[in-house]
Amino acid sequence: MKILFAAVSTLILGIGLAGQALAHPNHHGHTAPAPQWVQLQPEIVASFESGGETYTVVNTHNRGLFGFELINIKNSTDRTVSSWWTTRGWCFTAPSYEANACYTRKGYASFFERKLKGPVFNVADGFSGGSGSSTYKFCDHYSKVEAKLSGDVDNPCDYDISDSDDEVE
Repeated sequence: MKILFAAVSTLILGIGLAGQALAHPNHHGHTAPAPQWVQLQPEIVASFESGGETYTVVNTHNRGLFGFELINIKNSTDRTVSSWWTTRGWCFTAPSYEANACYTRKGYASFFERKLKGPVFNVADGFSGGSGSSTYKFCDHYSKVEAKLSGDVDNPCDYDISDSDDEVE
């Protein structure tokens, strides 16, 4: 009796699984197109002035770890002077900027100004961001591995990020 029960149970389970497998559209000759990643071109978001110089905010549309998007601030010679990763990349597109989608115009200006200046970390202040005498250097906080993984073609820190098998520092 136990053998008959096991055989019938296996048959019912097999029929159920086969029915589910055949219900998938790919088994009937209907193939849905596979989703494809489309790499967008870098996009100029906004320009702003600070300290008598004009800066441009660029959404690189480069995706990093966990979907973070790389945003750059470039000076008038097109050199990246500040950069950050954000999960809110949609806030840093030209249409979002024009529509004040995430910040007011004054809010965007203040945000860009803070990113331009960067944090000032002073060990004596316990990394509280106090007003220590140290200055923020972008390349001190932008490692070679970040540059290589992001595919940052601007290479603001002059790292050797060629596709060779060199070790990444």
